[in-house]
Amino acid sequence: MGSDPPRTARDDFVSFKAIGYPLSWKLSPLIGLLTYCGSCLLAAQVHAQQTDQFITTIEKIKTGIAPVACTRAAAATNFDVGVHGTAFFIDTHGAFLTAAHVIKGVVENKEKCEIPAVLVRADGPSFENLNLYGLKFVASDCRIDDTADIARCKTIEDPSKAGKIVTKPTALEIASDVGADGTPVAFSGFPVNGLIPYTARANIAGYQVVEMGPKHGLHFRMLVLDKPAWPGSSGGPVYGVDARVVGMLLQAGNGLAFAHPGARLNEFVSSR
Repeated sequence: MGSDPPRTARDDFVSFKAIGYPLSWKLSPLIGLLTYCGSCLLAAQVHAQQTDQFITTIEKIKTGIAPVACTRAAAATNFDVGVHGTAFFIDTHGAFLTAAHVIKGVVENKEKCEIPAVLVRADGPSFENLNLYGLKFVASDCRIDDTADIARCKTIEDPSKAGKIVTKPTALEIASDVGADGTPVAFSGFPVNGLIPYTARANIAGYQVVEMGPKHGLHFRMLVLDKPAWPGSSGGPVYGVDARVVGMLLQAGNGLAFAHPGARLNEFVSSR
């Protein structure tokens, strides 16, 4: 006897129809696969879109941060490459926030630091050009909260009116709302002895109440990130994809980074 001819997809379709099974039973695996693949493609598109948005946000943030360094008295552009920390501008006229211990380090280093300054881009799209301009400030005029480790300073020269600064510093907005655990964020800051900023992506790991101050008598609610920061990043902003600052870096340890939440920063800025 000869062998049966090979079955085809049409034969399967006819036999399913003959015994009364609905066509969807035969097609459901294919439909499920297409639905799954469609979900994967949609998720990939959303992730790619968020990534692209964060890249744009990071470039914007870079125009609002500056390394806290030392200049020599000879000229504003003749500066020492030693970076003490990171600052970010809160208005277009030279006011900026940083960590109090960054300013304290500048004050205690008077022999090597004749005039403190924050360094901004004179022109060009990126720090890679290293065409920087030193905006001097008087450290003793900074309003400092040693206990909370926050400092607000103002440059002597108004950067919005400085003719040598083509790319004006951007004022960053501070958000007071609290991000949920797992919220994606990024933080930027300068490394010690480096003039090009670094950026890291992270997530909000949670919040922790810590004791701060000389006598550790005060308790502050700190923002905890699941990525460590680096030396020199103290005072740098933590921000969301919308470019709003949700915290300021203070310290790192055990693979984590700690920051003051935006609400605490706004409280300090608005207080007198």
